[in-house]
Amino acid sequence: MAKKQKFNIEKSLEDLNQIVKKMEHNNGTLEDNLNYYERGIKLINKSQKELKIAKQKVTILNQQADDEMELKD
Repeated sequence: MAKKQKFNIEKSLEDLNQIVKKMEHNNGTLEDNLNYYERGIKLINKSQKELKIAKQKVTILNQQADDEMELKD
């Protein structure tokens, strides 16, 4: 059974950059470019999801820090 890899947003952004470069240079066929586009959309959606989760975590941590500061006062 294949082990599921943890999502890496930096790698995702690097992959997106490479996809854009490939499409800008127009070296592929229409089918190639459609595949690049589809892969890019998937990476964007996953990245946005991960960023949303990270933002929620930061919000929770900030709220906890604020709560702790209020208790100390």
